[in-house]
Amino acid sequence: MGNKVNPTGIRLGITTGWQSRWFGMKKEYREQLKKDIEIRELITTKWKAAGIASVHVERSANAVRLIVETSRPGVLIGRGGTGIEDLARVIKRRFFAGKKLDLKVDIQEVKNAESNA
Repeated sequence: MGNKVNPTGIRLGITTGWQSRWFGMKKEYREQLKKDIEIRELITTKWKAAGIASVHVERSANAVRLIVETSRPGVLIGRGGTGIEDLARVIKRRFFAGKKLDLKVDIQEVKNAESNA
């Protein structure tokens, strides 16, 4: 009988990095982690046509940076960059309402979409 191992966990630190990069205090950790997961689910379901490979979240004291890796950035960006503004507005309104946070969304293109599962 073989033991089952999570593929992300075994590759972590060797070929892949963490999806969330931040440090949270004990009281806030659970809420921040839950928000990160909900942000990823929202982005991948709402913008499914963009071919999103992954969403990375970086947090600092008063700023949140989202790095969205996609195979079709034109679908996500939209005409004149209005898609990024809509994305930032939706996330800020839903997850960070009433907080003075600087939300920055970066789009990175995945060059070989066929090789990225």
